[in-house]
Amino acid sequence: MNYQELCNRQQKEAEDFSDGKIFFVFGSSKEEVTQKLLNEYGVTPDKVTGIGAGGYVLTEFLPDLEKLLLKHSDERKQYALQNIYEVVQYYCWDYELYISLSYTLKSLCTDLMDLTEDEIQANKDEITRAYKDYCTEFEKLNI
Repeated sequence: MNYQELCNRQQKEAEDFSDGKIFFVFGSSKEEVTQKLLNEYGVTPDKVTGIGAGGYVLTEFLPDLEKLLLKHSDERKQYALQNIYEVVQYYCWDYELYISLSYTLKSLCTDLMDLTEDEIQANKDEITRAYKDYCTEFEKLNI
């Protein structure tokens, strides 16, 4: 399994989990959100917990959601530590790091891969090699 396949599997697990348990409702007032929860999902506001960005989870499933998200985070981190080159390449291409105004190589490692400073130092040669190879290929394709 490669990193993209891991991400796809996790996305499917999240989608399967969310069915009937997570709702996205947008409104300009609390009353509008309440009406949409009732009308679109048949759920009262006292049965859900906000999870941000217009998302609501049935409160009884909040612990399960937290466990799933932690499991996914741990899986991605362990995969990344075992496959540094592949995952650095994945994110370099996915975020077009060469021309990115949002990320640097360091922030890619800390923000997207969730690596600590010690983990970055322990893998700095592989991280650097992956980044240099990405830049070389990016230049061939784009310059």
